Amino acid sequence: ESDVPVRCVLFLDASDATRVGPPGDTPLARLAAVAAGVAQAAAGTRDLVGLTVFDEAAADTLAPARTHAHLIRMM
Repeated sequence: ESDVPVRCVLFLDASDATRVGPPGDTPLARLAAVAAGVAQAAAGTRDLVGLTVFDEAAADTLAPARTHAHLIRMM
């Protein structure tokens, strides 16, 4: 195994189609939970993790980093 850090960028679809359903039980909520788990796992192994949240109109990007403050900002 290699000890080289991995750079990971997660893409989260926040389009209107993922927001359909009862509050807290939408596809977007499940996608966010999966992304949070992957981000925490990657941060736990000191890998760089970034996040891009996009919808039909725009995309917001958080560049990859490995600090605890960065992980909290992503959550």
